[in-house]
Amino acid sequence: MKLKDTFLRAVKPEAKAKKYADGEGLYLLVKPNGAMLWRYDFRLKDGARKTASFGKYPDVSLAQARKKHTDARKLVSAGGDPSAAKKEAREKAVAERDASRPFREVAAEWLKIRVPEEKRAPKTVARDKRMVRYLNADIGDIPIRDLELPHLVAILVQYENAGKYSTRAKVQATAISVMGFAHGRGYIKVNPFLGVNYAEAFTAPDHRPRPAVTEPVAFGHLLRKMAYFEGHDGNLTGIALELEALTFVRPGDVAKAEWAHFNLSSDPLEAKWKIPPDQLKMRTVRKKRGSDRANKHHVVPLARQAVALLRELRKLTGYSRYLFPGRQSARTMSENTMNNALKAIGYEAVHCAHGFRSSASTMLNEERMIVEGKKVLRWPDQKALIEVQLDHDDASTRAIYDRGGRWEERVELMQLWADRIDEMRAAYKTAATRMLVAAE
Repeated sequence: MKLKDTFLRAVKPEAKAKKYADGEGLYLLVKPNGAMLWRYDFRLKDGARKTASFGKYPDVSLAQARKKHTDARKLVSAGGDPSAAKKEAREKAVAERDASRPFREVAAEWLKIRVPEEKRAPKTVARDKRMVRYLNADIGDIPIRDLELPHLVAILVQYENAGKYSTRAKVQATAISVMGFAHGRGYIKVNPFLGVNYAEAFTAPDHRPRPAVTEPVAFGHLLRKMAYFEGHDGNLTGIALELEALTFVRPGDVAKAEWAHFNLSSDPLEAKWKIPPDQLKMRTVRKKRGSDRANKHHVVPLARQAVALLRELRKLTGYSRYLFPGRQSARTMSENTMNNALKAIGYEAVHCAHGFRSSASTMLNEERMIVEGKKVLRWPDQKALIEVQLDHDDASTRAIYDRGGRWEERVELMQLWADRIDEMRAAYKTAATRMLVAAE
């Protein structure tokens, strides 16, 4: 007997689930918890028995359930499967919804999911957010399904015409990565920004070496000018530059240095700076390569001069977590502060904060000693030893770490470099005096 609305409104749940048939496989399943569900049992042509769901009563009325039942029976008669058709329709609706999401929404998801912020350098996180912001300004509101190559090209041309080639390359890489994320998640069928030879259409980013002074007398001049620099923070920036010169670590590591990472022992074998792995530039690459140096500190031996400098600095900023605390809301000094100081003393396009690494590398690689009347390298594997102290990672530097890291030789190397700095500073003063005398 066919079901009626008056009967359905009076149905009460029982201790066990009960079916109320409407005919041709359609029935109302009433569960003990009161849920009333429309169901349709059917058999496919291959004999398989299946059940389709049409929703809850009274959300789906008797008339609506019968209409869904009639459509499903027609599909079964034609050899179709209502359950599979419903699943396909649901997946299509989800795909349609995802493809309709605006670029800015997907980019925000990419930023959040790709790599957690706590596992990435703040500078890298800030760069990715900045590139997404640049992209959002032009394509943020466009649904990802509608994005095509010309949308990205129009943005890249703006940076190309402005001569901002490095920014153009970063924007391009970010756009490709965001849409690659969307493709990988199934939001879109293809990444519209892949398979393009951008190198043929745009100028390559400028990767010229950073400016650096590598000649001893000129370097001595730079050292003397640094000593007299005083900025808005007094002589803190000058001390930062001096520490950079003595240790030749990456400028960002000086700017973010924390007192907890230093041992200012008078014992030259114990005095050291341990830069944590989550701060190092090469940490992600090392993890991907499976390098033994992944997740390990970069340890910098501290020469006598560096220890003395840091002890004096501690009188000024020992109250802070950082050696060079920033102004106002900034946690630390910016790397740009050091570069601006070098510009202020006349070294724009001549020497930058990163240039101290090139200065040390060039001059230390030229170090020789006399053995039996012949000039020979001061240390075995001298170039690799210097590369270790620069925190570079290749086969030669890994070989040194495999042999225990050659700590004593690295201590000797850093002390020799500090002594050379004193010599170059003094040599320039002597040279300058001689020039004045000659001029008179």
